[in-house]
Amino acid sequence: MIFKDAATAMSFMACPFNHAARIHAAKNFRVAVEGPEELVAWFMQLLNMILTAGAEFGTRMPDGARRLHDDDDGGPVFVDVKHGRILRTSVIDYDASDAPSWTIEARGRKFTPTRKATVAPHALALRSTVTRTSGCCIR
Repeated sequence: MIFKDAATAMSFMACPFNHAARIHAAKNFRVAVEGPEELVAWFMQLLNMILTAGAEFGTRMPDGARRLHDDDDGGPVFVDVKHGRILRTSVIDYDASDAPSWTIEARGRKFTPTRKATVAPHALALRSTVTRTSGCCIR
């Protein structure tokens, strides 16, 4: 890995890292990675894992579970995990901290979408899919 300057190197190697800054540096030729493609990919994944080691993800829930989100091909869902096991999956409900919904006014009426994600039925079956394929463990 070759950095154009020390500031760029620090932005890559310091926590918390900023993916947008990394992309910007790469697009502007402030960093280069040389070597066989498979080793470069392996090294970048290793770097990402090192920088996130020990980091906690999700939101801690009152029952001790951790609420994560999954945005697969079926739509966005919450996945509540406790002790490495999925407790429940649920549709994401948007709250005041999320962006406001749009409103269209037509012929004296206002139309605003519900504050709930639209999810395909197979996304809500995520728990049974993970249970069958990986022994119900999330790492």
